[in-house]
Amino acid sequence: MDGVQVVGDENQPNLEAIAQLKPDLIIGNKLRQEKVYAQLSAIAPTVFSERINADWQKNFKLYAEALNKKNEGDQLLAKLDQRIADFKVKAGESLNMKVSLVRFIPSKTRIYYKDTFAGFMLQKLGFPRPPAQNQDKFADDVNKERIPDMDGDILFYYVWDNEKKESSQGEQEWTNEPLWKNLNAVKNGKAFKVNDDIWNSSGSIIAANLMLNDLENIILKK
Repeated sequence: MDGVQVVGDENQPNLEAIAQLKPDLIIGNKLRQEKVYAQLSAIAPTVFSERINADWQKNFKLYAEALNKKNEGDQLLAKLDQRIADFKVKAGESLNMKVSLVRFIPSKTRIYYKDTFAGFMLQKLGFPRPPAQNQDKFADDVNKERIPDMDGDILFYYVWDNEKKESSQGEQEWTNEPLWKNLNAVKNGKAFKVNDDIWNSSGSIIAANLMLNDLENIILKK
């Protein structure tokens, strides 16, 4: 991609590569990069948000202020709020659907709760969660006995994979389980695979708008 410089991954930033870019400002997150804060702040002024999960809007506001773009940031959030308001009007009784969130990652399967990017967005949109998922925490790693807790009126699942494609293998294994096939959401054709970058990994205003696109396409055009 033009204009993009790879500087390691989020858990292990390449300090040498960052220094070579001679940045005016470094933005990061305490949860991911706290151990290298001193080194980063020696390269350039460094602003860290506290956490991730459901805090993406707080982080967005912090970063916008750090970039002296508070007004522009507020405008983008206002546009998103308007989209959410419009969605609520159009969705009508569909907002009563209990929404389930499931993620497949290498060697693990998780049920995602309210303290997640997608969980936060669903709450803003007004969707309830199934009783087993109506929890103010991040997620649980689950075994196949917990598949019934994945049920809802509608289910969204996403896959983050590695080079060995372990998550894709896990996805195939779990979605072929009789317990999975017996979920009401699955039997009713209401289980949808969505993009992990959008629904989980990015945690950004771009992802929020793209997630809304998915929900509009699936729920409003049902």
